[in-house]
Amino acid sequence: MDASDRRFPWLLYGSELAGTALLLAVGLSVVILDFGRGGAAAHFVPDAGLRRLITGFLFGTAGALIALSPLGRESGAHLNPVVTLGFVLMGKLRVRHAIGYAAAQMSGATLGS
Repeated sequence: MDASDRRFPWLLYGSELAGTALLLAVGLSVVILDFGRGGAAAHFVPDAGLRRLITGFLFGTAGALIALSPLGRESGAHLNPVVTLGFVLMGKLRVRHAIGYAAAQMSGATLGS
C-alpha cells in the first residue's frame, strides 16, 4: 500500500460534489424555466416537443461543460453513481473510492436541487 492509498482524496470527492451540484442546479433551472407554470418559454416556443429538445440540449451542454471544467478534469466527472459503478465493474476504480464518489454525488445532488 503506497501513500496515495492512505490519503483521503478530498479534492476528488469535493470536485464530484461541486460538479454534481452545479449540474443539478443548472439543469433543473432550465427545466423550470422551460416548463414551469407561467414561464416565458412557452410564450416564445409554444411547441412542447421543441422545448423538450431545447431543455435536453441545454442540460446535456451543462454536463459537458462541467466535464471539461477543472472540476471535471480533477474527478473524472462521473456526476452519477451509475457511472461510478461502471468504473468499478471495469476495474478502473476501487470500491472504497466509489463509495466516496457516490456519497459526494448524492450530497451534491441534494445541494443542487
